[in-house]
Formats: sequence, C-alpha cells, structure tokens
Amino acid sequence: MPNEQFIWVALQKEQEGVSIMTEKNYITTIQQHLQQYSEPLIETLRNVQTYNFDEAVELVDFQAFADPTLFTLAITMFSMDKNAGEVFRNDATPDVFAGSEEVLSEVAYYSLLNEQQDEFYEQYEEQRFDDVEQRVISEWFAKCWEEAGGAQFSLPAYFTFHDAAQSYDLQQGEFVDSEALWE
Repeated sequence: MPNEQFIWVALQKEQEGVSIMTEKNYITTIQQHLQQYSEPLIETLRNVQTYNFDEAVELVDFQAFADPTLFTLAITMFSMDKNAGEVFRNDATPDVFAGSEEVLSEVAYYSLLNEQQDEFYEQYEEQRFDDVEQRVISEWFAKCWEEAGGAQFSLPAYFTFHDAAQSYDLQQGEFVDSEALWE
C-alpha cells in the first residue's frame, strides 16, 4: 500500500462549497490513472526481458521523465555500465541490444479541474507532493515489473526518476541511493 502520509488533493465538498484535501484521494486517483497503462507496460517489459543484452551492459536503468505541471510521465530504458555510461549497440552484432528504448510513451497520471489548481499547487509545494508521486509511480512500475516476470531478469534493474537522488531496486524491492548504482 502506498505511503499516504504526505499528500493531499483538492476535492470539492459540494454541501459546504469549500475544497478539502485528502492524501488518500490523490494517491488513489494517481493509481487509477496509471492502472489503464499497466497491461501495455507489462507486455513491453516482458519483451525487454527477451533481449540479448550486449556483454558490456551491467545494469538496466528505467528512467521516468515526469512533468508535474502537466501530470505526464514517460519511461525510457537505458542499458548502462558501472561507470554510469550508457552502452551503445555495436553494429557488428545486430542481434545484441544496447542503448535506450522508450517503454512507456508520455501518459497522464493525474488530472485537475481549473478551479482546484491554486489550492492544489499551494499544497503541492507545502506537502512535497513530488516525493509521494515518485513513490506511488515507482511502486506501480515495480508491480508491473514483477507481473512481467522481472524476478527472472538476469541483470540488475532499477527504476529512477530523472536526476533523482534515489532509485528503486527492482530486484530487492527497495529504494537505494542513485549513486550506489555506479559503485
């Protein structure tokens, strides 16, 4: 169950005509938005697991690129070495994969009514919504990875928000310092 301690969402309370904030509703709404993308993502992740990765690839880093002002998310897989360098495909071996590949095209993970925006963004900054969004999205991706058979994947695999300090270790099921990937 996602950590619901930090987040609030604007909802209209019809009988009083004022908005209230509940973290549970915000998280539930994100989960509902993402759920519609689960099956296509799972299928893509199953396909990724069939790749013959180049021998120079030491880990796979799934990076999320989120735009919190538009509530959109895209995920790209990068094949990496332990020096934090992306491994690129050698044209001499066309049946070997290296490089990057989009695994989820830009999708919406939340929507907001115009009359909710001011209050929402005020709370967004005060309550560190970005941290909770990242946790909820990471947990969703990890669940999709697991359902796609990720436990059988031969390389270390991580889910990271672009430029974030923490990554989600998909094999250990926990957040780790992003710098630890390169040690």
